[in-house]
Amino acid sequence: MMNQTLATTRHVFIKLHGMPEQMYALLFGLNAIGMVGASVLNRRLLRSFSPAAILGAAVWGVLFAGILLAACA
Repeated sequence: MMNQTLATTRHVFIKLHGMPEQMYALLFGLNAIGMVGASVLNRRLLRSFSPAAILGAAVWGVLFAGILLAACA
């Protein structure tokens, strides 16, 4: 799965959008760091909150971000 993601995103960003390879590598690395950080945060949040409470807050956060993005577009 990861190889497919790497191959597909590389084509889209570098070939179709003209992003330099160094910038793509930086963004890919930042994305990986973000995933690891989110996993650590999730583990810590589960010590204090139920999975349903975390999911509910996440849904509201995504909804708010979507509305904000639509308002800026």
